[in-house]
Amino acid sequence: MTLPQSVVACAMLVAIASCSGDSVTDPTMPLAACTSNVSISVGTGTTPTFTWSPACTVLALIVEGSDGGDAWFIWGNSQGIAPGVRYASVPSGAVQDDSPETLQAGRLYDVSVFRGTAGENILGWSDAEAAQRLIGNQAFRP
Repeated sequence: MTLPQSVVACAMLVAIASCSGDSVTDPTMPLAACTSNVSISVGTGTTPTFTWSPACTVLALIVEGSDGGDAWFIWGNSQGIAPGVRYASVPSGAVQDDSPETLQAGRLYDVSVFRGTAGENILGWSDAEAAQRLIGNQAFRP
């Protein structure tokens, strides 16, 4: 390699390395709000962690029992809720009204996430409005 070629190669490596922090998974980069459907993964045990991809923020997360009753419901502030939510542990910037139910091993549950914007009256959503905003759902058994 000649000197000019090595200088160009070195400059390209520096440029590539300087761009590596622009990844969506970089914790210093804020996540964008979800605009399309997501795929939800559920961890194991009675306090599972919920993640979704693509990585984006949701407006609300709900866990329901097979009877349709709410086991846990949280919603986000202006920053939304990022993936990696542990059951019954309210993430920074999120709100819950009622204490979560203890999940029962072997019982069937559903976790759902919803898109939207901060300031919406989530509790006042009609069933049709909630269905239009549902972007991910996953059944699980702890």
